Amino acid sequence: MDTKGCTTTISSSTCQYGCLEANSCHPTPCFYLTPICLINNFGAVPLWMTAHGVVEGINSKEKETMQILNERLANYLEKVRILEQENTELECKIQEECSKELCVVCPDYRSYYILCTKAENSRLVSQIDNTKLAADDLRAK
Repeated sequence: MDTKGCTTTISSSTCQYGCLEANSCHPTPCFYLTPICLINNFGAVPLWMTAHGVVEGINSKEKETMQILNERLANYLEKVRILEQENTELECKIQEECSKELCVVCPDYRSYYILCTKAENSRLVSQIDNTKLAADDLRAK
């Protein structure tokens, strides 16, 4: 940041609408905060000039808010790190299980299919026999 380009001005104008409550809109003055810079041993420090012309740094509420937000961000990042570790562990376990040459015992359904086929054949044979008997009865009449 170029410290020579910092300004100390404050501007004010009238907004078209300034709504303090939901149903009470009326023109109000608007103040635009303009950054200023103070130069100290650590370099240029940006400060803000308020609508009343008072120079403020980051107030305690803003510091608390920033601390809370930083803590929340740190917690989220920690959760992400933990989840990434767990994900990596699970991927390794999956790869280990997939790479193992396990003798998988599947049930043998061949005998079941043989029985089903025999039953179907028996049903068809009995239908054929019934059809032959019905044909013989019709010829006899």
